[in-house]
Amino acid sequence: MKRFVILTVVFTLGIIILSCGEDNPLSSDSKNNVFYFNSFEADKDSSGWNGLGLSKDMFANDPCPEDGKRSLHIGGGCPQPAASIELSGVEEGNYRFSFWAKMGQESQSAQVILKTCCGAEDAEKLIVLVDSTGWKFYQSEGNLNVTSNKKLALEIWVGGIIYADVFIDNLKIEKVSASPRVASVYKNVLELFK
Repeated sequence: MKRFVILTVVFTLGIIILSCGEDNPLSSDSKNNVFYFNSFEADKDSSGWNGLGLSKDMFANDPCPEDGKRSLHIGGGCPQPAASIELSGVEEGNYRFSFWAKMGQESQSAQVILKTCCGAEDAEKLIVLVDSTGWKFYQSEGNLNVTSNKKLALEIWVGGIIYADVFIDNLKIEKVSASPRVASVYKNVLELFK
């Protein structure tokens, strides 16, 4: 009975801690957790991207509702991915990504993929399907666990046999992790049951 009470109290405290708004230890709203952000406002924002620069229309004066003056416009057919970037300086941990996007025409879709790269054929990945013709906020489900000595790659797949185009804005990759206080609460609970 005593263990049940302790588990109930700890579980309740965990729920309270995790739902504390801005103090949420799992919240990644802090700028310290942003690994990569790009709103494509300047020509230099295409630096490091493969597949960009081939089209004079790669920047569109059509920003997402969040802010800015421009967005990235990518049209694709073959080969794929239509655009990609490799990101180094990645620390070990969990990552997720979010962005605003819309398709250029109805009945089309695109995929935005965040994956581990460089040295592994069976890369772990998160895939988000873009299918709206109006601006929509997208966020990956789950997290991508990155081990040491890995890089991240971000790919945009659009089109194929039939040409398609997508607009992307406010692309953000965040590192997410539990704070030390949450980890210590659960560590202490585990110690109680040893």
